[in-house]
Amino acid sequence: MGKILIVDDNVDMLNFFQKALEREGHVTVQAKNGLEALEILQNQDGIDLILSDIRMPIKSGIDILKEVRTKYPSIKVVLITGYAQVEEYLQAMEYGAYEYLTKPIRVNDLLTCVNRALA
Repeated sequence: MGKILIVDDNVDMLNFFQKALEREGHVTVQAKNGLEALEILQNQDGIDLILSDIRMPIKSGIDILKEVRTKYPSIKVVLITGYAQVEEYLQAMEYGAYEYLTKPIRVNDLLTCVNRALA
């Protein structure tokens, strides 16, 4: 089990991910935007994985990914989008995302991805 930072500007998605992950025994921390996520990373130890929406105000999931790769290279990042686009996918892979998932996400697919990333 791991400690997962969930980042999404949609509260319903935050809660959906949190419930699914905590049911599996993971510890979760929530952030409502990329800036808040980066602040959490600075102030909390032990984050194993970041599960982040791509399109958000202030800082996008790609912005988070870039900064995490520089400052916290051991943390894996899974990016999620409701607007799958080849350009976003290529950027995600270029900057080292562990995975790129599209909404709607089935709980089993989410858990499989998270468990693989944490293994």
